[in-house]
Amino acid sequence: MNNMMRMFARWPVRPNWVLADQGIVSGSKFIAGVLVARFLGPEMFGVFVLMQMTQIYANGCQGALIISPMLVGAPRLEGTERDNYLSGMFALQIMLSVLLALSIVVLVFAWQAISAHANPELTRPTNLAGLIAALVTFQFQDWQRRCFFATGRSRGACMIDAVNYLPQLLFIGVSGRSGFLSVNLTFWIMALSSSVSFFAAHLVNRVRPGFRHGLNALRREWKACRDYLLSWQIMWVGTQGVLLIGTAFLGQQAIGGIRATQNVMGPFTTLFQALDNVIPVNAAKRYSKSGMDGAIAYMRSVMVRGTVILVPVIVGIAMLGEPLTRLLYGERYLAFAPLIGWQAATILSQFYMNQLHYVFRVVSSTRSIFVSCCVAAIVSTLMTFLCARRYQATGMVAALLCGTLAGLVCSMLLAVTLLKQRGSAQLVPATEPT
Repeated sequence: MNNMMRMFARWPVRPNWVLADQGIVSGSKFIAGVLVARFLGPEMFGVFVLMQMTQIYANGCQGALIISPMLVGAPRLEGTERDNYLSGMFALQIMLSVLLALSIVVLVFAWQAISAHANPELTRPTNLAGLIAALVTFQFQDWQRRCFFATGRSRGACMIDAVNYLPQLLFIGVSGRSGFLSVNLTFWIMALSSSVSFFAAHLVNRVRPGFRHGLNALRREWKACRDYLLSWQIMWVGTQGVLLIGTAFLGQQAIGGIRATQNVMGPFTTLFQALDNVIPVNAAKRYSKSGMDGAIAYMRSVMVRGTVILVPVIVGIAMLGEPLTRLLYGERYLAFAPLIGWQAATILSQFYMNQLHYVFRVVSSTRSIFVSCCVAAIVSTLMTFLCARRYQATGMVAALLCGTLAGLVCSMLLAVTLLKQRGSAQLVPATEPT
């Protein structure tokens, strides 16, 4: 994994800390996902997955409105101007987290009141309290770590991630082995570890929320925030929303099995999240120094290295789907092993689409991200209705793959158009496997 990370990008910060942070985050999330799936079983793990979708949705709103603009905006500023900008973004983060938490509580109780078929586990107050606590504390902790990355202090990000994920992994394992692990306890373990990590980070990175600066930061980033948010809403519908639609056709156990096979690709998903901390920052720096050509040349090199590294590894995992499923999850999940091949193709397509979205972010063509996300969501949703009932779980993951491929093709066409308009070099050939 360290060699993989080193080849993807040339880091403007200390490579050893970036790589160490990636190892901690990706390894811990992957192992924690396996442990929760094993100890809860397919049925209750399905409940956990459905509740976690709410957290993923809220975290996506955070990423669109706070994290994505900050990772590109902060590296362009210096001194007091950057301090005020980060202070404002922290204030926006607090307001957003509170708003999201209140909205989820209201929606859950409204659903419970109007729906006679609401799952009691999904609306149980203790489970809801754990979900909200995990949501808010994770977002605060995640803002702190992204702030470290945006300001070139990867060592701080590594330290707070170690404080967060390693104890979390330990508590989940001990609780599971003791027979006490539940959906509620899992969320509270996540909330506790994120809280400790956040306060530890705040002792080092004492950014105070400035609500006046927050308004200035919002005005500065409003166009980008709007496009990121709309794009995320649409993309969520085409990914997590599709799984919710599929629940009506397949039931909670099948959704738990689908998520378990997605977790096999978890290290790659976390790798992409780690790259999101670095590649946009690097590309923004090159764009400010060398213009469009500098940013495109950097992104082309990332795509080529990513192709050389990812293709053989992902193909190998797809070929070993059955033994990996038996090893990680046990016999209860073996029926879902064939889905790993579909998940592998989806994750590879997602990598290429992400790189094109980075280009759009850096050159402020965020509307292109929204358009490609719309295409992906529409295709995946339509394919779900067409395939899920007939082909069951396989139809679900095939629908997700079709949506991702459609979004990738759309992004490539938009990138070609953008490059022609700005008179820059071609980018698309770099997306072909070598």
